[in-house]
Amino acid sequence: MAHKLPVLIRKAGLAQALGFVESRGTSSQQLLLDHISAAVGVENIAEYSRKAELTEYMKLTNDVMTALVWYKRFAVSVLGVESAAEEDTGGDIR
Repeated sequence: MAHKLPVLIRKAGLAQALGFVESRGTSSQQLLLDHISAAVGVENIAEYSRKAELTEYMKLTNDVMTALVWYKRFAVSVLGVESAAEEDTGGDIR
């Protein structure tokens, strides 16, 4: 999910993407939301994003995207998870 969430945020928006993961996500995906909440310093990231004013929402989106870069790198380096782009090309991105 750390690989797919940034794309979902760009396409649908932060609140919609987090709401989708919150409502349909697995327990491990919910754990990712909990970790992102802690990384950006809010209690419930999905709820907070729905109530935030525009400037705070924009800052929150940027902060979440920055945190997701770290989580994507963690998933690749520590957990050995590859992104779909790497799997499709056999690891050779051109």
